[in-house]
Amino acid sequence: MNLKFKLVMALTLGVFSNSFAQMPMRPYKSTVVNEDGTVTFQYRNNNAKSVSVDVQFAGKNEMKKDERTGLWSVTLGPAAADMYPYNFVVDGVSIMDPQCEQYFPNEGFKNSLLEIPGKTALPHDIKNVPHGSMEYVNYFSKSLNYTNNALVYLPPSYYKEPNKTYPVFYLISGTTDTEEVYYKVGRVNYILDNLIAEGKAKEMIVVLPYGNPYKLLPAQPTDAMPATRFGNDVFSNDLVGDLMPYIESTYRTINDREHRAIGGFSRGGNQGLYNGLSNLDKFSYLCSYSSFTSTDIPNVYDKAKDTNSKINLFWLGVGTDDFLYGNARDYSEFLDKKGIRCVKEYTHDKFGHTWMNAKYFLDKTLQLLFNPEASKKAMDNATPTLAKTGKEQQFTPTVMARLFPRQIVSPEYGASDVTYNFKAPEATNVLFESELLSEPLAMQKDADGVWSVKVSGVANTTFKYCFIADGTKVADPNNMYLSPDKGFKYSISKAQIKDFGNVKHGIVTYNYGEGTAVYHSADCKDAPTISLIIGRDDTYESWFKVGGADDIADRLVAEGKIKSCSFYVGETALPGTKILRADDFNTWDKRSKAFEDLLLGKTVLPIVDASAFKATIDGKAVDLYTLTNGKVTVQITNYGGFIVSMLAPDRAGNYTNIVTHYNSIGEYQKYNLGMVGPALGRFANRIANAKFTLDGKEYNLTKNSREHILHGGNKGFDHVVWDVVSSDSKKLVLKCVLPDGADGFPGNLTTTLTYSLTDDNGLSIAYEATTDKPTVVNLSNHSYFNLNGTGVGDIMNHTLSVNADKITETTQDGIPTGKFLDVAGTPYDFKNDCRIGDRQMQFKGNFFPFGQRLEIPEGKVMQYDNNFCVTHKGKAVEKVATLYSPESGRVLEVWNDHPGLQVYTGARTAIALESQMYPDSPNHKEFPSTVLRPKQKYTHTCIYKMGVK
Repeated sequence: MNLKFKLVMALTLGVFSNSFAQMPMRPYKSTVVNEDGTVTFQYRNNNAKSVSVDVQFAGKNEMKKDERTGLWSVTLGPAAADMYPYNFVVDGVSIMDPQCEQYFPNEGFKNSLLEIPGKTALPHDIKNVPHGSMEYVNYFSKSLNYTNNALVYLPPSYYKEPNKTYPVFYLISGTTDTEEVYYKVGRVNYILDNLIAEGKAKEMIVVLPYGNPYKLLPAQPTDAMPATRFGNDVFSNDLVGDLMPYIESTYRTINDREHRAIGGFSRGGNQGLYNGLSNLDKFSYLCSYSSFTSTDIPNVYDKAKDTNSKINLFWLGVGTDDFLYGNARDYSEFLDKKGIRCVKEYTHDKFGHTWMNAKYFLDKTLQLLFNPEASKKAMDNATPTLAKTGKEQQFTPTVMARLFPRQIVSPEYGASDVTYNFKAPEATNVLFESELLSEPLAMQKDADGVWSVKVSGVANTTFKYCFIADGTKVADPNNMYLSPDKGFKYSISKAQIKDFGNVKHGIVTYNYGEGTAVYHSADCKDAPTISLIIGRDDTYESWFKVGGADDIADRLVAEGKIKSCSFYVGETALPGTKILRADDFNTWDKRSKAFEDLLLGKTVLPIVDASAFKATIDGKAVDLYTLTNGKVTVQITNYGGFIVSMLAPDRAGNYTNIVTHYNSIGEYQKYNLGMVGPALGRFANRIANAKFTLDGKEYNLTKNSREHILHGGNKGFDHVVWDVVSSDSKKLVLKCVLPDGADGFPGNLTTTLTYSLTDDNGLSIAYEATTDKPTVVNLSNHSYFNLNGTGVGDIMNHTLSVNADKITETTQDGIPTGKFLDVAGTPYDFKNDCRIGDRQMQFKGNFFPFGQRLEIPEGKVMQYDNNFCVTHKGKAVEKVATLYSPESGRVLEVWNDHPGLQVYTGARTAIALESQMYPDSPNHKEFPSTVLRPKQKYTHTCIYKMGVK
């Protein structure tokens, strides 16, 4: 594969900045919805022996492997338009779809979500209407003596109309579901957004409690499941005694029974009905989706007239194919006999006890809540309970045990150690992978097929981890905490930190329509002063769910270390804020500690961890060396001479790494697809047809770029462990010898590289080389710069100036023709500062990208990969280019003493500015000579000077 193509792939997929980074594969769609309503499922796994897909509308089906593409696939359906949970089963192990961003929040099973669009709009569709917000809240529960949490939906008008008050709907999750399920699967936010916009529902606040706070309490010695009779239990006590008072003191609510509703799905429907009927002084709207409740509630069923007078809406929905339809039917029949009025809704086509039913029921009831007239009409038109057939399914303890078998515990926390357990009896090898570890740990299998590993000293650290079963990554099926990554979802090992106690907590507001979030500490109304930038693999939830940013701020406020704060999370920063980028740190523990330092007013330097670069390669020691002058910091490894980090402040004083990089020496060895920051030699750039003639002798070289050689071949500087001649805080001197004949080049080439940091913030790279045979030499560095920070957007808004009147004309392979092109009036004219994106937009219609007239394909944006013939005025080292980011204010000047500057933009996420001789000079006598002979010394100086304006 062409090295430049590899680099474009690498830059596009962003493989550099995370220790969990995976080798990019050819992209594919894991789910394809076909015109006929069928769905094609695809999955790539070269280690798998068998793969199935288990999807709610079709059950479990085997997939077949295409040996040509390596994809396992099967087409199922057709299926009705809706959202369906699914997972892949690989060699007996269930896994989520690593290509799917949407997932099902659950305490146990791990499912991805398939969305089949309808020919007409569905209630839960994301439409172009005003969107509300979802807020994540923490509150101290006296009932639990612990901090509990909930989600709160606020309608679009909430923050726009500060004097308006709202009714409240308490909507409870089902068995094993988390408090997020009505948000991520039930889509209550989008359903309400749409209904409110269409005038079909009243504006309301919706509160999503966690229906199983038992998991927050210390482990119980009994194996019994929590009782299904609710009321005198921790959930009910917390709901009425703690959550409701918190909501009503925090939000603008209407606090009377006429403006409160309660309901839920499955167990949540049971909890909702029981608490609603037990508190008719507080609730007048009751909804149950696929559930039933106790028939023994004092002063309710035997006082039908009084009960009916207090209820505006009593709504029951269930599918006739639900496994608890018999129980739900019996309960509604019981109500009929007692004279308790209620609405019954039955479905027959939504696969029973499913979230397809839950969404359908939710859409129906939201249009009735807090609308007495509509509710009365629904109640007046209520139909009797369906007649009993004797074939109704009943929910029994046996069914409960089958559907919800007792799980093993993982993680298991000790005082400082944590044990991770994974049941996979058919697996032959299971590893434990963590972002804290340089290599996975082997797990041990017991007689029951449970694999375990104990990890020391991590009980108080939060980090991402997974299992690798026979080569397949698997999230911990027994850990409810998932990292909300865009691709594969890792499990989260939560730090065991003492609960804060009864303190005020801040609120996290998710602006789901924008993909951003804002945190405000309690009583803080100030605008955000910090921007937390998400990483390449992250979503806007990651800083909270993995990084615990809200918990950190809450704790510092509670401890009196800071007064209050507000911060923003997104892909880009808010103007004038301090900035912290996730991709500047390779673990969430480091990200969290850096955020705490930033809150405390400390300067945060995202230094790359040197321990990840300590290694022995080819018998030589490898390390990471740090140069600093107190204003800028540069990190370099003696493996390949790679520049790993360049930290420079922006106009607000924020530091970030401005060079594309990896975070460990192993990643540089394994994934260095496109020369990400190394020294280049012995010949930078291309030599045509991988050959040249010197003193009458033809030398045939290694071909590594189609028919040509690029950057010295396969055994160039980037694969060498350089000897460290000397190092201190401002200078690093490296030395290596490329042997005679390496990649076909003649002569033993002895090279010294001197990296030095100047007082005016310049990184000077001085090259010196000697040879014992006539040879050709062209040395450079291949760093990629983004002055907004690694991975932060693209460089299209950067401005660039290059002191060059001409470029070398090239073929499409980047090989010079020997001619020069005047840049004036072309997309290559950077003689004055010009926005890169503006110049690239000139690549339209007929143009000369390689010196030949070509048609640009529709929708394609050309990249720069050109040698600019820079103009020198006679000084030894002169400024030849300036790069500037108007967003960050950072400036990068390039100074050199060589005639060429290769400008390469790749996938436009960063730009390389390579000081060098002209490409293919050995085959062009008209170009400046690159010949080096014995007793001569090759020298080259390039300075990357960092500044701000």
